[in-house]
Amino acid sequence: MAAIKSDNQLNAMINRNFVIKVSEIIGEYWWPVDDDFIDFQLLPLFSDSKLTTAKKLSNFVDDEMKNRLFEKALNGKNLKYMFKIRKRLIIEFHGK
Repeated sequence: MAAIKSDNQLNAMINRNFVIKVSEIIGEYWWPVDDDFIDFQLLPLFSDSKLTTAKKLSNFVDDEMKNRLFEKALNGKNLKYMFKIRKRLIIEFHGK
């Protein structure tokens, strides 16, 4: 079965140049700061990372936010971009 060409060129550019990884913060846990187990710090607990496509990213954020993230990733010079959204959702763009 042949692949269907995308009607959205922005999604095609993102899928061609980046791998998108999504993870969510599902809770927090206490971790000792020193070996004496006296001081502790609260660290986030992340869910398993999921790979997604540019089109399926709409399941996590709205289209306006998605387009802003795509523009930052495409116009930037770095190979990795990480965005933290709503204090729970982390979206990473890794360059191919």
